[in-house]
Amino acid sequence: MIQGFLIFFLAACFYLYDFILQVAPSVMATPMMQAFNITAGGFGVISAFYFYAYAPMQLPAGVLYDRYGPRRVMTVAVFICALGALFFAVAESVFTAAIARFMIGFGSAFSFVGVLTLISRWFPPHYFAVLAGIAQLMSSVGAIFGEAPLAFLIQLTDWRSASFILSIMGFVLVILFWLCIRDFP
Repeated sequence: MIQGFLIFFLAACFYLYDFILQVAPSVMATPMMQAFNITAGGFGVISAFYFYAYAPMQLPAGVLYDRYGPRRVMTVAVFICALGALFFAVAESVFTAAIARFMIGFGSAFSFVGVLTLISRWFPPHYFAVLAGIAQLMSSVGAIFGEAPLAFLIQLTDWRSASFILSIMGFVLVILFWLCIRDFP
């Protein structure tokens, strides 16, 4: 049972990470607009690319989890998020920043479905609602970290360095997922 809770916690950390990445541009708006020499409309386009990938990828996520298993799918999904955050940190144009946000949205689409898949495989049914609720709480914590704490980090460094740090966090999750996540008990 302890291994199940560790696996659940790691999967919920992906959902937390997803929400940090999702809301991050909101605290990067002004420096990003200056860096890319764009208006709020251009900034909106960059931010929206996250959702252009996130929404449609919700559909095949469950099928991919059933076919390839949570360990492989979640590891690849977190890797895509981390790589997207890295590309975002080094983006020199609106196009590359938008593609990076698209990559982040693509990978993030697998976070919550992965948590639910692992809960259903590792725990008795009466745990499902409580653990799904805890995962939702983790996403809210991620949204909180993506606001004030991330804004503070950006003040200490800059938005590119903060994105780079978010990328490193993702790569750490990739390693932990590959080492710790198992598809079934």
